[in-house]
Amino acid sequence: MPVNKRIGLGFTLSVDPLGGTSYTTIGAIVDGFGESEAKAMMVETAILTDVFITKSKSQVDPGEVTFIIAYDPDEASSVLLNQLLASVSQVTPAWVITFPAGVLGAGTITTKGFYAHLSGMGREVKKDGMVTCPITLTKSGNPGF
Repeated sequence: MPVNKRIGLGFTLSVDPLGGTSYTTIGAIVDGFGESEAKAMMVETAILTDVFITKSKSQVDPGEVTFIIAYDPDEASSVLLNQLLASVSQVTPAWVITFPAGVLGAGTITTKGFYAHLSGMGREVKKDGMVTCPITLTKSGNPGF
């Protein structure tokens, strides 16, 4: 059971480490989340006889997303996070953000899915707050906008 106490609107983060649809709730998102923009990579296409450099749009880097979630090192969801950080598996985990009813729609729960590797994780302890865990997910494939 993930930590249920939260300061926020009740957003949750879930993962399927095998890239499928059997999600495990990692925890409550307690301080919002931020996404870096997806960016198209530009490649130089000039040849030596060109006077000016020419460029063309190439693949799209889907970016990263960062979260601060409630954290309890003894919970199974926290153990799963540690395993994902240490994993060198080539399988890209599937992640889902669950938005509470009424935030993005007319009283319905909404989810946003994407594929990403857990690329950063830490712990934060504040005198007047809960233990939290900032995590960074590096997206792979379609950014899921």
